[in-house]
Amino acid sequence: MPVLVYGHRIVSVNDEQKPLTPAATLPDSVISIPAVGSALILVCAAGAVACLWQWGEPVGWARMNRFSCGSLLFYGLFVLQHVRLYRGLSPSSCAFKEAIGATYDPLMGLFIALLLLGQLTVFADYGHWHLTPWLERADLQYAGLCLYLPSLVMVAWSDRCLIRGFAGGPVPQCVITVGPYRYLRHPRYAGLFMTTIAFALTFASILAWLLVLAWLIVVRRRIRIEERYLRDRFGAEYDCYARRTSLLFSRIILRS
Repeated sequence: MPVLVYGHRIVSVNDEQKPLTPAATLPDSVISIPAVGSALILVCAAGAVACLWQWGEPVGWARMNRFSCGSLLFYGLFVLQHVRLYRGLSPSSCAFKEAIGATYDPLMGLFIALLLLGQLTVFADYGHWHLTPWLERADLQYAGLCLYLPSLVMVAWSDRCLIRGFAGGPVPQCVITVGPYRYLRHPRYAGLFMTTIAFALTFASILAWLLVLAWLIVVRRRIRIEERYLRDRFGAEYDCYARRTSLLFSRIILRS
């Protein structure tokens, strides 16, 4: 189940490059990004339970089955991974803002919030509406639950490399080319894309598949902004890195 879509920063030291603009240029007086994100996640989690609950029925938890509860369990694991990323980056908020791209794409937070709120319609469909009952097949739902695991591994692996890259301060001092970044320029997005597929399979809802499409549109926009930002800053160096890596799973999915 998709939680938050964070990008990555690839930076290096080069005297001829433009000086890095630190994330500290965003005032720390603004509302904490992690606090807002955590509050939104709690609201969505409570909303999910409310939408799944069978109000007025003898067995209110009838739709809180292995599939919905399993998905919510992975949701919790993704939240914990988000907390681990924030705690591992820096004692200040500067590194976190830099890592999630808040310095060059402030609108992404709004899109994430809308996607999270949109998931409530999926819970309502699974719990009450049943718009596409023919999608509710146990084999596909089990496949969705299984897909959560590699997606979580990919996100955790990407975050581990991000944390190491930011270990020296709010701005990394070398190009992040280890771990999944050796092969993909946006491995965290790749992992989160798998969660959207897993979410749609598990909840067997046409609304979830519409959210997959919406997620792709939002992330295409984000990747284009991020790629342009990095190319403007690092020029030929980033072009060289881009030539030897794929954008997401392969160049077929999203072309740069």
